[in-house]
Amino acid sequence: MKRVIRSDNYYGQFFILMGILLLVPLIVVMFYPKDFHQIYAFIIPSIMSIVIGMLICMIHPKRNHNKSWKMSQYEGSLIVLFAWVIGIIFGALPFFISGQLTFIQALF
Repeated sequence: MKRVIRSDNYYGQFFILMGILLLVPLIVVMFYPKDFHQIYAFIIPSIMSIVIGMLICMIHPKRNHNKSWKMSQYEGSLIVLFAWVIGIIFGALPFFISGQLTFIQALF
């Protein structure tokens, strides 16, 4: 487990962070008992995200640090793009799973 969390793989770590953030609404649902039936809409994407993140970190545990600065800037741009796209998709999944919106509506 230590190897997964200490990985230099930003993609896998972002998936894990996204999964943890999707669990935050479960704290709020305790104060709204009639919405308790909707917790699965947050648990399913959260578990998916954490599992995908751990798999990515296990498959690619280390990055090559011998690249030039320009490659790091390129990689940083890809990480930001990846974070936005994955954040939007996983942020839309609870609305889609709960049946409140279609997937396209949830994306926008």
